[in-house]
Formats: sequence, C-alpha cells, structure tokens
Amino acid sequence: MTLSASDPSPGSGVSGTYYQVDGGAVQTYSGAFTVSATGYHVIAYYSRDVAGNYETTKSVSFWIKSPTTTVVTSSVNPSAFHQSVTFKAAVTPSFGSTPLGNVLFKNNGVVIGTVALSGGVASFTTSALAVGSHAINAVFEGSGNDIASPSAAITQTVHQAATTTTIVSSVNPSNAGQAVTFTATIKPAFGGAATGTVNFKNGTTIIGTRTVSAANKATFTTSTLAAGTHAISAVYTGNTNLKSSFSTAVKQVVK
Repeated sequence: MTLSASDPSPGSGVSGTYYQVDGGAVQTYSGAFTVSATGYHVIAYYSRDVAGNYETTKSVSFWIKSPTTTVVTSSVNPSAFHQSVTFKAAVTPSFGSTPLGNVLFKNNGVVIGTVALSGGVASFTTSALAVGSHAINAVFEGSGNDIASPSAAITQTVHQAATTTTIVSSVNPSNAGQAVTFTATIKPAFGGAATGTVNFKNGTTIIGTRTVSAANKATFTTSTLAAGTHAISAVYTGNTNLKSSFSTAVKQVVK
C-alpha cells in the first residue's frame, strides 16, 4: 500500500502521515507497506501539517482472496448398483488459512449434494447412482477469504450388482397330487428392490415363471409333480440394475 500527502501553498507543508490497519495501532507512514492476510481489510489514514493541523481521517477497504484448487476423488470406482460411494473434495488455497465454505457435488452437471468444508475437505456419500457412466465433479463456492474453483470431472462407472437366489419348498417330501409351493428369494449384493421375474425349473425344463414381489420373493405352486425325485431350481432373470442368478436345486421327493 502506498500513501501520499500534500499541503499546497500557502500551507505549512506536510509534517507526517499516519495509518491504521484493521483498527490496529496507529503507525507513522515511512514508505509502502504490505497487507497480505486473506479477508476483509480497512486502512484508515490521515496527515498532519507543520502547523500542527490534522486532516479528517479517510479510509479505504478491500478484500484479499486466495485462488484455490479443488480436486475430487472416489472411494470405489468402478462401483455396483446401490453400492455406497463416497466422493471427497479437497480444496487447497494458494496462500492463507484452510478454506471454509460449501462444496457442490455434481453428477453430469446436476447438483446431487452440498457439503460444508471441514479441514479443507468435504465428503458426500451416495448409493443412488444408476448403472452407467457419471461425470462427477465438485465446485467450491468460495468464501470471504478464498476464490471459488471447480474440480475436473472424474468418470464414475456403475455396473450391475450381483444377486444371490435361493429356493425352499413348503413341504418335502410330498405326496403325488399334493400342492407344493416353492419360494425363491433374491438378495442383491448391496440391497434394493430385485424387480423382474423368476423362472422355476424342474431339471432343465421351465415349469413356471413368476414376478418378483416387493419383498424380493417369487412363489410357484404346483400339484403335478410325478412320483420320484425332482431337481427344482429358481433362476432370477435380472434387470437393468441387477445381474441374473440361479439357485442351487432343491431335491423334491414325491411319494
């Protein structure tokens, strides 16, 4: 900062110039001085002439803000459907203290979360990403001390999640002509609804197809199994988000 003063004729001339930085101690100006701390600053200043007269105090205010760099990373990439993924944004200033403020996390340009920085880091966890590729970036909104900055985008790839299918029989052994209900249960690796259908098989032959319920179950009832031993299995056909899977066969004995 540079201050200058003059006292034109017929004045007595400038005796001294004085200033304060942010309300601090009054200092005698002897040459350019530096204010480098980030934030809002007020410089108050005035001069005195040789005759002892003081001018009215004047002031100038300004902000000093540090440029920042924002980098986003993923906790797991690629990930699977409904799997929790944590995105971490680290904001680094060029100078000054650790940044404060908010970070916007974006998926293909759409904000999916807003998180306050803590120690210069903001983390956002989601399990809601659909199967496919997602351009994830983080945008630091800036603050009184720091300039906003966006990160480069990372490509988060989400694959179909694996499933496990099991099957149980309502009664085993059974009698010829007796109704038997087979229940298939589908368990996605990371939870969620296993929509779709299940094929029930006797050996390699499909004997029924049923829709999966909200409880991730499908049931099939039959009374047409002949006497003997039958290898009954269930095949979940999968959907856009979940892989197909098949159960181990249950040996249904019909007397």
